[in-house]
This record gives sequence, structure tokens and C-alpha cells, in this order.
Amino acid sequence: MSDYQPIACGLHSQLELWAMHQAEVDLTSEGQKNRGKVVDVLAKNGAEYLVLKDSAGETSDYRLDLIEHILGVTDGISWP
Repeated sequence: MSDYQPIACGLHSQLELWAMHQAEVDLTSEGQKNRGKVVDVLAKNGAEYLVLKDSAGETSDYRLDLIEHILGVTDGISWP
């Protein structure tokens, strides 16, 4: 059984919107800062993940409940 903790619906909706527009974000997860374009929000292994593509075209998955901070570079929307 997964220890995943669901995130707020409003944040989930924002992440999906960013994915639809492939918006660039600054993200901090587990103490690491990253910048990339949001390309997907997906579920696997009992948890949900944000997929970011970096400037080199490499993708990384970030478990949603482990994201500490996220900021939309263009729109200025941030959480928390």
C-alpha cells in the first residue's frame, strides 16, 4: 500500500492546466530546485506525479505530495 497523500484539488487543476500549455515552472521537491516545462500529470504505483521536461529535453517525474514549492514562470502563480 502506498503512503501517498492526495494534494488539494485546486493545485491538481493548476498542474493540469500548466501541462496543457506546457508552462515553464520552478519546482522544489525534496530540497532540490528544478526548472522545466510541465508536460504531464499521471498516476502510477499508487501515487500521482508531475512530469517535467528540462532544457536538454530530459523528463523527470516528481511525486505530487513531495513538491514543496512550485512557481509558474510566466503566470506567477505559486504554491504554497
